[in-house]
Amino acid sequence: MMDAINFACFFERLQKAVGYRFDSEIVGKIFEYYDTYDNYTLPELMYTLDEKKIKIECAYNKKTIIEMIKSKKINIPTKNGPMQESTWVHYYDRPYFEYSRRNIIEIKKYGMTFMRDDIFAVNGIEWIIDDIETCEDDTVYIHCIDCETQSETRCVEANDFIYIVDHDDFTIVDSLGRYILSKYISYL
Repeated sequence: MMDAINFACFFERLQKAVGYRFDSEIVGKIFEYYDTYDNYTLPELMYTLDEKKIKIECAYNKKTIIEMIKSKKINIPTKNGPMQESTWVHYYDRPYFEYSRRNIIEIKKYGMTFMRDDIFAVNGIEWIIDDIETCEDDTVYIHCIDCETQSETRCVEANDFIYIVDHDDFTIVDSLGRYILSKYISYL
């Protein structure tokens, strides 16, 4: 099983050996169909492990979870084909496990939630969700504050936020939804 870098190196050697060059877009498409864990999204990996009642003993980050799966030789099948991006739904002021009423973004099918006070990291920078709001045109925005400076804020459209969850170096640092879920499921 090769990651993207090793696959690119292998394909470079193969092209030299056969004396033919492929366009980089074609090589990328070939990699998309290669069996790998990289074709999973973070929510999908976490859900798959939860379904198998396997405790995640590392950071809630796609790369570290894949490393855990490989090192512990956990029976999770690799996937081929392009990554199936996460879809989401927004709940406004919804009771969540009868715990509180909050604005919630939930990733459909996998039950992963994001709400006010959740902390996440993107490329090593930690952010806290300050608010989730819906504008008049029904566009949902997530307002975040840099945990280190407490002054820098970002406003991200929910579609872009979920894209970052699926594609960037995204880590769930502290999640109320995950905490509440662990109260109901003993293996978490």
